Amino acid sequence: MLRLHHVTALGGPTLRPHDEPRSFCVRSRATAYCQWPQTLWCQLAEHTLHIAIRNEVADLPVLSDALEAFCVRHGVAGTPRAHLQVVLDELVSNIIKYAWPDGGAHRIEFFVSALTEGIRLELVDDGQPFDPRSVKAPPQRTPGSRPQIGGLGLHLVRQLVDRIDYVRSSGCNHTIVKKECAVRISPGGAVDA
Repeated sequence: MLRLHHVTALGGPTLRPHDEPRSFCVRSRATAYCQWPQTLWCQLAEHTLHIAIRNEVADLPVLSDALEAFCVRHGVAGTPRAHLQVVLDELVSNIIKYAWPDGGAHRIEFFVSALTEGIRLELVDDGQPFDPRSVKAPPQRTPGSRPQIGGLGLHLVRQLVDRIDYVRSSGCNHTIVKKECAVRISPGGAVDA
């Protein structure tokens, strides 16, 4: 399981992607930077975690483990944590499957932040423009009809979060979701132990 370390302040140098995956973790008073074999890079600062992975399904568990550890560290209860895991899985899977019709190696950036009102996830990719809010809800199924195959993931995401936002900026999709839930943050901004 991924272990996240408490850090005291924002800031610090930027970690660059490496040609060969390797494991390491560097801690300073300001920021902790970690590299795991399946990540391009990771940065943990105060109440935000930033990880970049390759656009490969095999890398999805890295994000899932990071989200789980981050939520546990911030006291997020089991049900909202499970909802966030489903949301993360659906959104990243869709990005990997559909963002780059021509294929190729790309990066997906993942940010998770603990806010006083809940958890904020942001996914950034340089794939073709796609606003997840533009997908219409599936039609109501009539009794006796067969269920629709596919197209339900984004509908499920909308039901599990309190807000979805989207911005296309500098050639990248920014999909932002917010889940209102109890988060453990002390009044001074430090995470409660």
